[in-house]
Amino acid sequence: MPVISARPQRRTTLWRIALLCLGLVMGGVVQGAEAPDLVLSTVFESIGDNERIPDGVVTALAQDGQGFLWIGTASGLVRYDGYRFKRVATRANPEAENESATQISSLLVGIDGRLWIGTQANGVSVLDTRKGTLQQFQHQLDDPDSVPQGAIRALAEASDGSIWLGTTGSGLARIAPNGTVERYSADPAVTGSLPDNRISALRMDRDGTLWIGSWHGLSRLRAGAATFELVLSDPGDPLGFSNTTIRHIFEARNGDLWIGAQQGVMARLPSDLRASRDPIALDAPGLRRWHGNGMNSAVETPDGEVWIAHARGVDVWSQQPMQQIANHRHLQTDRLSLVNADVRALWLDHSGWIWVGTFGGGLQRVDPQNDALLSRRLQPQIDLGLPQFNVLTVAPAHAGGVWLGIAQYGFVRMDSRLQIVERLPTPDHVSDPDMPSVPGEQPSAVAETADGSLWLATDRGFFRRRPGQQTVESLANQAFLEGSSIRRLVPHPDGGLWIGTGDGAFRLLVGSQQIQRVARVDGSPARGSFNAFVQATDGRWWIGSAFGLYLADSAGDALTPLTTRSDQGAIASNVAGLLVDRQGEVWMDASGLYRLRELAGSEAIFDAVSARHGHAGDSFGANLLDDISGRIWTHRYLYAPLEDRMHRLHKADGVQFGTGWFRAYARLDNQRLLFGGSEGLLVIRPSRFMPWRFEPTLVSTELRIDGQLAAVLGDISEIRLQPGQRSFSLEFAALDLSAPEGLIYRYALEGYDEERRVVDASQRTASYANLPPGSYRLRIEGSNRDGQWSPNALDIAVEVEPHWWQHSFAAVLGVAALLAAIVGVIALRTRLLERARLDLESQVQARTAQLRALSDALAERTRQFEQASLTDPLTGLRNRRFLMQEMPREVALQQRRSEAKQRIDRGPSWDMLLFLIDIDHFKSINDAHGHAIGDAVLRQIAERLRKVFRATDHLVRWGGEEFLVIARDMDGQQAAEMAERLRLAFAEQAFALENGPTLRRTCSIGFAPLPWCRLAPDRFDWEQVVDYADTALYLVKQLRRDAWIGWLPTDALTNADADTTPTLCQMVDTGQVEISSNLPESDIRQALQQRSAQPLSEKR
Repeated sequence: MPVISARPQRRTTLWRIALLCLGLVMGGVVQGAEAPDLVLSTVFESIGDNERIPDGVVTALAQDGQGFLWIGTASGLVRYDGYRFKRVATRANPEAENESATQISSLLVGIDGRLWIGTQANGVSVLDTRKGTLQQFQHQLDDPDSVPQGAIRALAEASDGSIWLGTTGSGLARIAPNGTVERYSADPAVTGSLPDNRISALRMDRDGTLWIGSWHGLSRLRAGAATFELVLSDPGDPLGFSNTTIRHIFEARNGDLWIGAQQGVMARLPSDLRASRDPIALDAPGLRRWHGNGMNSAVETPDGEVWIAHARGVDVWSQQPMQQIANHRHLQTDRLSLVNADVRALWLDHSGWIWVGTFGGGLQRVDPQNDALLSRRLQPQIDLGLPQFNVLTVAPAHAGGVWLGIAQYGFVRMDSRLQIVERLPTPDHVSDPDMPSVPGEQPSAVAETADGSLWLATDRGFFRRRPGQQTVESLANQAFLEGSSIRRLVPHPDGGLWIGTGDGAFRLLVGSQQIQRVARVDGSPARGSFNAFVQATDGRWWIGSAFGLYLADSAGDALTPLTTRSDQGAIASNVAGLLVDRQGEVWMDASGLYRLRELAGSEAIFDAVSARHGHAGDSFGANLLDDISGRIWTHRYLYAPLEDRMHRLHKADGVQFGTGWFRAYARLDNQRLLFGGSEGLLVIRPSRFMPWRFEPTLVSTELRIDGQLAAVLGDISEIRLQPGQRSFSLEFAALDLSAPEGLIYRYALEGYDEERRVVDASQRTASYANLPPGSYRLRIEGSNRDGQWSPNALDIAVEVEPHWWQHSFAAVLGVAALLAAIVGVIALRTRLLERARLDLESQVQARTAQLRALSDALAERTRQFEQASLTDPLTGLRNRRFLMQEMPREVALQQRRSEAKQRIDRGPSWDMLLFLIDIDHFKSINDAHGHAIGDAVLRQIAERLRKVFRATDHLVRWGGEEFLVIARDMDGQQAAEMAERLRLAFAEQAFALENGPTLRRTCSIGFAPLPWCRLAPDRFDWEQVVDYADTALYLVKQLRRDAWIGWLPTDALTNADADTTPTLCQMVDTGQVEISSNLPESDIRQALQQRSAQPLSEKR
């Protein structure tokens, strides 16, 4: 089960104890300080897979001084630079390595920066990570001074640089700085000898005392002493370590020593007791002993918390006072919980993140200090009855807390701790017939007005719960057909309500309770989707719609359209979000953040904030909220006006709540902001957000010369190209391991490049070819995840050595010889050429003119014929012949891009998305108006497609009223937004006929990505993907029309059996393919199953 945690800076003892007891009852531990404290989840993000980390088994972790993360596995040593997992040999002869010899059992970074590697059956090796050199210490049967045989289970280093080895069965060994080996073994006949040869843990404390954990208990060897003494290991002590296997010994920064045994016996020795030279009494002051979960590994966070790993998960302890404050467990329903309960290794990296190595679950990372951006995800032990936690709408509740609309469930009210205290589910989730319910699978808006009325909107209509009542009444009204397309509900100060729908803005009047459409000031209707309503300090209302910005007086009787412009040019018409901040300033999101500078009549002049910071055209997030410091927040961005600084929020900041939905946001109180997403709630505590200041080290990760690998390990201070070598490429990385995919780089080869090149993480390779001989300097800089440049740059000398003939003396001789030859040749050739030139010149000019005219005419005619054969003559779009000719090239290009994405792990976007569009009831146009009108409508359809899609996308008339669009580089959310925009382009605008009247038609859309399987792009051809998109289109037309369905394959598809091709229904049922749609997912699944069961002859 997951941890239920919120991370305040400091917590009172009484609150922590009370919340700990509450958390234990619920199956987790509540961390907290504020009252009331939130029920939140800690995010454990998985890194890599079972291919990069063999079988997902992590046995040890370490980070060297540069910042590389080293991972011990059952199949060898792996280095991670944030982008690639690189297997590194642990023997001088890598070809001699086998599975048992390469199994890593322990890692230690020495004082000198070298990495010590304990293996299962191959002794110990030491790797100089900067020089790339390796030294081995192996057991030799004929050498008693070699290291002992057996698995090296533990490593420790003394202040003089000597290394202690703990083995299973062969006792202790010490490798002196000069390389000599000294052994220690158990001998019952000798007093003070090692108690047990089966060593499982070692720790060298700050005073030079070596603490030894074995299968027999705990012992220590004081600095300068020759005998070992048992500690807390009396056989008659029920809390003693006698006959237990001590797995780990950890020393905290305050000098306290923590010990944990596999059998659950735990102890903490305070620093004064640890350093005492007297025997440790069982009742010694400050000594803490208890039965717990054991300890495989432990780390201490910067704020003093101790994280302890064991076979059931991870426990978190505070030191002052000493008490357990959290536990982290694996939860099957939460993909961001611990992926595996058996945690073998923990490591606190240079930036303060904790890395978690599990046995079978691979590697994860977690930010123990994140206390600003947290997620409230589904927690089955307290969210009883919720099938999932897809939050579509959020609004403040008068009784405290918030109202949430949850997909496929209904509405719930959560208190300020984000626990459910009231429910209004759909009828399907009501067990008691007397319990109130709200029809509809898709909640779209919720609001409470001043009189206590609760207003609810779903895909089934508009509803009200009167003050003091439990029942919910439907407000179905023939005069308000837009009730099933409500997008936003905003209370009016007069007790009424603003209602934003998919086709206009409405007011619910407080006295008559009538719903009236709000028209423009000229009396014409205001069409399109209405997204935002905010009231300014002067009482007027700013209103945003898909077709622009409006202004209304305080009563809201009519809408005044505003023209908008900015210092950066035109502004997109789709206003997704608005905010009037605490200072009365007006902010707008219209494909970017804008701040109002001036309102001159009906013209609003804005400052283009996003464009000024390099984010033009990118939505700020629509859900605009401000904090008490004046900063502007959404779930995607943060803008600080006083500093004029914009920060893009990402996963490493804590944004882990699935896909954030527009118009799903609210203030929980003055200190906390809420945003709804497909996997729960994002909770932002603005006052606790701190910009990321970590300064990563920049390292070289691979050098190739003429395409051949030249260096992988060690620092590279010089690159030298010998005569005949033509090129080099240097791969580099900034070791900010919290979010390496978001880093940027800049580099220049001084003496060659005129300016620095700026690249993202996918292009972190500096490549140069055919450089002139000479000396250069390659300077490379990298940023942290917040875009701040690190001072830890790379500065590498580059030497290009010349060939013999490129030296200056050779050049002088060559020039002299060449000049002499040229003089003789010129004298002879001049006479011959002059005679021929005059004769040929006239012939060539005449013939050239004739050939040029003929060639130009032939080329133009060929181009016209070629274009005509590839273009639909009616719409001007491409035709099927074009697609059959173009797709093989597109697929080949896409496969190369997919291979590149696998190498750089670029994220969840697809190279291509195939949209199949069918015009609903198009045949009735031809039947009622004739084919001429139908052809005119088809031409208008083509124009709408050109406006919705980009110029680089392929638009194809697939046949009749069906169109196929090939769009590039989209993720799942962008594909859904594109499909919705396309649907609205048809649903919200009528087609104009020649004789004056208009005609309305909607469209149905199905889409699917190409490649279907990102990690195996050639497994499904493009024609199969078209069939999948066609199946989605068929289901839309079967279920409702005027909608869209898309298929989004997951990485689980890659792990499926490549020798068989499952049906689409099977892929959906097994989670290999996810559904993206504006229709209920349950209806889609049922229709898909019915279609799969149909005989082939009955399918479309």
